[in-house]
Amino acid sequence: DWGEENATDDVVQLILDRGVNLVIGTGDNSYTSSDNEWYSQVIKPIDDNQGSGVRFESANGNHDSASSIKSHFHYQNTYTSFDFENVHVLILDTESDMSIGSNQHDFATSDLEAQDSRSEIDWIFVAFHHPMVTADSDHSGNEFEQIENYMDLFLEHGVSLVLCGHNHNFQRTYPIKRNGGSVTRVITDSDGPYVKGSPQKWLVHVISGGGGHDSGGDLYPLKNEPSFNAFQENQDNGIFLIEASNDGKTLTCKFIDIGGGSHDNFTMTTT
Repeated sequence: DWGEENATDDVVQLILDRGVNLVIGTGDNSYTSSDNEWYSQVIKPIDDNQGSGVRFESANGNHDSASSIKSHFHYQNTYTSFDFENVHVLILDTESDMSIGSNQHDFATSDLEAQDSRSEIDWIFVAFHHPMVTADSDHSGNEFEQIENYMDLFLEHGVSLVLCGHNHNFQRTYPIKRNGGSVTRVITDSDGPYVKGSPQKWLVHVISGGGGHDSGGDLYPLKNEPSFNAFQENQDNGIFLIEASNDGKTLTCKFIDIGGGSHDNFTMTTT
């Protein structure tokens, strides 16, 4: 949820300062009538499509133009996937039909099934715009039955992180599993380390919506703290940062605000 504000520039600079190699946008890139202007004037320093050394990929949001997303990122569809070192990333589109039996659901199923036999892939992330779960805020969770239609699929095929936006704040769950049309915690320790697949299959859901469109007191309210959330805040713009170590088998994750403050440090590991 970037926008074209001073805070957006601060987030872009934070990404540069941190030496990030890959940026995954969760949608709602530009809020103006000209996406091309946004690409060329706002995001260019972190966009490999415009010569940057930072790889930039993006989900489609409700304020985005699907045709612009496909054109700029060279996607055949607004749902796609790619590899980055030992991570496989599946990008889905909450602005398109996500129901079981849809082309998008079929694509997601085939894509995730294909990862089961790939020993070189240690982690699978999924990114889409509208959150699967959220605290009470401006937008609700599970608007398109992502829990019922996708969560079991994600867990079955080893998805560890689901990355979303739409609510302009930051939220991170405990490792969770599906419980009907809702979710429940698998692990209650807030900072891990979380071991992939132990004590049962789980994933962590993150809302990182503080890319700059709103800032300060205009960030979306957090009206409650659901039991599945390990951390949430709406005071700062910033990024969800993932740092790899141990040959990529350990991921250290945290929310970094534009002032450089570090929040909610947790780790995930795999064997």
